[in-house]
Amino acid sequence: MKIVYCIHSLFNSGGMERVLTNKANFLVNNIDCEIKIVTTEQENKLPFYELDPKIEIINLDINYSKDNSKNVFSKIINTLVKFRKHKKLLNNFLLNYQPDTVISLFGNEAYFLYQLNLKSKIILEIHFSKNFRLQLDRKGIRRIIDVARTFNDQRIAKKYNDFIVLTNEDKKRWKCDNINVIHNASFFKPERQSSNDNKIVLCVARFTYQKGLDILLNCWSHVVKKHKDWKLCIIGDGEEKQNLITLINTLQINDSVEIKPPTQNIELEYINSSIYIMTSRYEGMPMVLIEAMACGLPVVSFACQSGPSDIISNGIDGYLVENRNEEQLIQKLEELITNNHLRKEMGKNAIKKSMNFDQSYIMEKWIKLINTMDLK
Repeated sequence: MKIVYCIHSLFNSGGMERVLTNKANFLVNNIDCEIKIVTTEQENKLPFYELDPKIEIINLDINYSKDNSKNVFSKIINTLVKFRKHKKLLNNFLLNYQPDTVISLFGNEAYFLYQLNLKSKIILEIHFSKNFRLQLDRKGIRRIIDVARTFNDQRIAKKYNDFIVLTNEDKKRWKCDNINVIHNASFFKPERQSSNDNKIVLCVARFTYQKGLDILLNCWSHVVKKHKDWKLCIIGDGEEKQNLITLINTLQINDSVEIKPPTQNIELEYINSSIYIMTSRYEGMPMVLIEAMACGLPVVSFACQSGPSDIISNGIDGYLVENRNEEQLIQKLEELITNNHLRKEMGKNAIKKSMNFDQSYIMEKWIKLINTMDLK
């Protein structure tokens, strides 16, 4: 069986890149298949996560992201030109390779893949919530474009053999007969768990608007006034890094906040922490929550669209906070900081909950889907 995945790139340390890498590695070693990953932005960079050598990356060298800083009209024109190139190159590759299954992770190819004259099964999966563009809160022409694209996503999703979303919460927002929920599988198997004694709150995230790290820092500036012996550790990188450093200086919390670069040994960071916090404006299925819970960390998270409510049992293994309610976030974080017994008890429950996302159970769903789905 030949399987092709389509994604923008694999060089970032993001959750989508990690999930795809784990999934592809599992499939190529557990079923009789050949896997190629087609990218548009990879250039000559190495994947951040270790990819099985049997899997080949095919980069089409489209580079949509190079236009991100341009004004909206220039970006539209350049995107249309690159879109035509993308369609031609991907079509030529697929016609030549003749895969059995093509899976798009809702990149730009999602808008034309179903139009190609393929004999392949085509699957579309989204790693964000349906309304993720609307959560950007952009204004003017950009807002109009976000609304239009969100509406168009609904139309596009119906064109595929199967449309996969990550959460039951998000499924309710789509009106598609071809929709299925398959949670992200956790391939994370920690050898140790946190003692929950170190006075460290952890957050692992790309430094983007989506992740709401500006909100986190603002909340932390209030928490640390009462709990001066606690530290906030943020692991990641991204385009908002300098803005976050500036905010840390403005809030005068330099002594209590540490920024670290992405690491392959993330387990060590989890077990050296006692609480995990997430303040994202939107998500898909945040694997960092599951990984943190597997290491015995109680979690505090906004109930953003989508994912946290499918993972966290509120008051049992963590706290689900009303979306963007900073006062409530501060309150729940302080409860865990001040109550050592509660922190440890929730941490034990978090370990149990993380087992619901075990790789063998989730990947069996993917194997069944790939093997049984009808052709379009």
